[in-house]
Amino acid sequence: MKRRSIRIFIVLLAALLLAQLPFVYRRIQTGRVASLIESTTPDPQSDGGASLREVKGVVHVHTTFTGELSNAFDEMLDAAAGNQLDFVLLTEHYSTSFDTSKITLDGVYGSTLFVAGNEIDTGTGDRLLMLPGGAMADDFRLMETEEVLDRIHADGGIGLVAYPEKFSSWHLPTDGVEVFNVDTVLKDANLPVALGDVMWSWPAYPALTIARHFYRPDANLAMFDKSSRERRSVLVAGLNAHSAIGVHILGDELGQELFGLKFDAYDTIFRLSRMHVLLDTDKSLERSSLLQAIQHGRFFTGMDVLGDTTGFRFFASSPTGTAEMGDELAYTTGISLTAFAPIPARFVVLKNGEQVQESLETIRAAFPIDGPGVYRVEVYRTDLGDDYAKIPWIFSNPIYVR
Repeated sequence: MKRRSIRIFIVLLAALLLAQLPFVYRRIQTGRVASLIESTTPDPQSDGGASLREVKGVVHVHTTFTGELSNAFDEMLDAAAGNQLDFVLLTEHYSTSFDTSKITLDGVYGSTLFVAGNEIDTGTGDRLLMLPGGAMADDFRLMETEEVLDRIHADGGIGLVAYPEKFSSWHLPTDGVEVFNVDTVLKDANLPVALGDVMWSWPAYPALTIARHFYRPDANLAMFDKSSRERRSVLVAGLNAHSAIGVHILGDELGQELFGLKFDAYDTIFRLSRMHVLLDTDKSLERSSLLQAIQHGRFFTGMDVLGDTTGFRFFASSPTGTAEMGDELAYTTGISLTAFAPIPARFVVLKNGEQVQESLETIRAAFPIDGPGVYRVEVYRTDLGDDYAKIPWIFSNPIYVR
């Protein structure tokens, strides 16, 4: 009986070890991807947008309000500085007792501009990211979405659709759509595979391990493309960062613990997806200039975890001039689209949400257009393997040809 128990134990142990082999292999693959990204030398130069300068930051970020719990404020400031972010767009959850946008980070800290916004609910059951935030965030949960948007716009603010899969008021003039949300995407991850990756790959490559479970948000992009055909809109990818997921042993609510492991630290999450905003060179980076550029659509989203996307450009050239992302121009013969990437990549041009052209493994791609439409570009890094090639490396915002 004892020998039988030993044999059963050995068989189970062998099965357990064999089950780890795929994750060991995935760990090796992740290491190769990390080395490839690190060894790639990007060329951020282009001959487009010479009158613009690029600043980068993140959107849909939460903190705790006192800065004491888990040292959230200090952690965020360190992560922003360490990732060389020019701005952070905070979207604090509202409180029924006080204005959360008034007591969170707001203004310039070090070299990073923080904009205090709110994530809000409406009486219609919709959810929005409001930039900047304000004391009305709590009251909006009792108002219809139309009235909420009217009040946000009356104050010169921006209202972005959060969680588009749950949004219902598509007929209303929102300013944009959060097509990608890190938290939402990861909830769809294969749990056993994700746990194996956490065990083997996450300690050495936390950001790449997370990104391996990303995918192209087809349904959300379809909703964005439909709304942008009807009215101007912007496309954003949010982090939904909280720096709150992990485990600790013998800890307290002030963040002191004997042992702790955090899976969504700001420093890790800030590496995943970034908003690259193009400002006029004669404008300084301030809240007003930043939000104005975002509302206009003069920015792109880079999954910078797959490599720095700084230097990407997308513009239209016509006999009458040049149009940047967010611009409108009248259709005429001879209009072409031009896109640059920092390294050779796959470019996909979409017109009204449908793929119409493609260019493989090039830094510069030019595409003639055949008529009016809403044009945008997605760029893919096919050199990183199938797991990372399924998510766009870069999402442009549209150029509107009327």
